[in-house]
Amino acid sequence: MRLALAAATALAAAALPVHAQSAPNQSAGLTGRYAFEAPLPDGGIIPGEIEIASVSPPAGTVRWASPNGPDSATITQLTADGSSALVVSDNPAGRYTIHLAFVADTFSGTYDGPQSGTLHGRRVVVDPIGVYDFEAGPSGGNKVGGRLVIKVGPAGYSGTVAPDGNEPAPITKVTTEGINVLVLASIGDGGTVTLRLKAVADSLNGTYEVSNGEGGELRSVRIRR
Repeated sequence: MRLALAAATALAAAALPVHAQSAPNQSAGLTGRYAFEAPLPDGGIIPGEIEIASVSPPAGTVRWASPNGPDSATITQLTADGSSALVVSDNPAGRYTIHLAFVADTFSGTYDGPQSGTLHGRRVVVDPIGVYDFEAGPSGGNKVGGRLVIKVGPAGYSGTVAPDGNEPAPITKVTTEGINVLVLASIGDGGTVTLRLKAVADSLNGTYEVSNGEGGELRSVRIRR
């Protein structure tokens, strides 16, 4: 991993559901997902996420997408001291130690291991992952059904947007901020579609904009994770 790190999103983000939006003040408050970005010396950025499933025993994964491809490491140690946290993870390349300092729902810090550097990010307070059935169309006009699939892996979010009767459009970017979820997808010939959604329970509702000027409303319900 060029940064071989792992941290938390949407993207920072990045950018799943986490608990409180305040800085963890004890180890139990660490559970959740954190999206991060790690700057590279050449000006590039390595996106990643830290997903903490359990503190005792430690369980979770750090994922990132370096210039050499996606990578991950298994969390083996977690500790918290006030607004600071230590995350230790291991993979065949070695051990990575991440030091984080929280301010509200954001953090900055450093990572050390086979590579070292700085990173910054935030808690992810929305979990958009899942399979959704949606209806979309102009406001007050006819609606078209479809399927929205959002997945996450070492390289970040991926998935498809597939209106009924159309080829699935691959998702190229997903970011979250608060309850807001932004989804970008490629529709071929240089075209794009942008979904600006708000997460409420198991629904993602909002608007869509196509690069050809079309747009309208979109309402969806998650049918499975």
